[in-house]
Amino acid sequence: MRSLFSVLTFVVTSCIGQAQSITLDSALTWTIRNNPIMKAASFETSRQVALTRGSISIPKTDASLMYGQYNSIQKNDNNISVVQTMPFPSVWAAQKKLNKELLISAKINERVNENSLRFEVRQIFNHLLYLEAMNLILLKHDSLMRDVARAVGLQYKTGESTLLAKTSAETRRMEIANKRRRNEADRQIYLDKLRLLCGQHFTGIQGEFDKTIPMIAMDSVSIVSNPSIAFVSQQISIAHHRARLEAAHLLPDLRIGYFNQTLIGVHNVNGTDTYFGSHKRFHGFQLGVSLPLWYKPFKARLQAAVLSQKVAEEQEQAHTLELYQQFNQIQQELVKNNTSLLYYRESALKASKLLRSQSAISFKNGEIDYKNHLLNLQDALTVEEEYLSTQYEYNQNVITINYLKGTDQ
Repeated sequence: MRSLFSVLTFVVTSCIGQAQSITLDSALTWTIRNNPIMKAASFETSRQVALTRGSISIPKTDASLMYGQYNSIQKNDNNISVVQTMPFPSVWAAQKKLNKELLISAKINERVNENSLRFEVRQIFNHLLYLEAMNLILLKHDSLMRDVARAVGLQYKTGESTLLAKTSAETRRMEIANKRRRNEADRQIYLDKLRLLCGQHFTGIQGEFDKTIPMIAMDSVSIVSNPSIAFVSQQISIAHHRARLEAAHLLPDLRIGYFNQTLIGVHNVNGTDTYFGSHKRFHGFQLGVSLPLWYKPFKARLQAAVLSQKVAEEQEQAHTLELYQQFNQIQQELVKNNTSLLYYRESALKASKLLRSQSAISFKNGEIDYKNHLLNLQDALTVEEEYLSTQYEYNQNVITINYLKGTDQ
């Protein structure tokens, strides 16, 4: 019994979870938390943290044993040697600074990905709100077209209208119905896109489409806070420190060693022959340096690193210029769409509503025929569709500007 209750509870909970609709804030939170792009960026930052800890890397120690007749043919001696090679200390310092710059780049890249994902979520959410608003308008006009088709059908039955009129009214009604089906199909497509980004299942969204997003400051200087600019700028610093690391590699490597060995046999010590057995061991140290005899490859890598820095500098200028151009273009479109919104809200929508209601009354009273009534309804629908399209474009403009500025509003 308890198992059955648990199963029923799970099913009910799942159904409730699948029937939920989400807000924009919830979609943004889930996307940043669940999206693989953010997880990958976080792992990359962790990887760079690990590499930074290992900036001072000492090569493996070389330990060797030599055994045999290297001192005499009568006895076998042994030699134990330990040699450690290490780069010049400047290499460690340069590597540590480079790793720190790479870590900074990884952290900035997290911000870049977050800004891009928020931008994508907001765009999709705005599109879904637009489709839902469009569905309400189409639903209203579908009802009106059904009324017209029903009235013309009755007129046809009583001989007051023709088959052409009846067919024309039915065709208009079916066209509106087809628009609704296409609109719903688009809605499902964008819902799937949003679900993939969020990593969650839901059936709808919550929000107000025609709640105008406030106009924002028109200063293009503010795009310097866009994390992508910081990211490309950081590549210059990374290239600079790569060049310094390559220059440090031109310095000699250092080598220090220790040996301990036997020299079994008779040896003259201060004029006296003395026998040394296997218990007597001799030891010493060795120091050395490794110099690049073939300098050309090192020089070529250094030149390539210097050129990489110049490439990064040019890419930063190109990227910043592109963002400024996009920002200025979107600003102009924002002003244009804002002007259109004022027109629709102050006059066009009111006129459309009046046209639709007065046309219905005139058609009902027989003052206009079905053709003029259909044309009037089509004109009213066109105005409302254009209003929604303008509102959609305006919202997209604001979303894009906030993305370019690197802000989250």
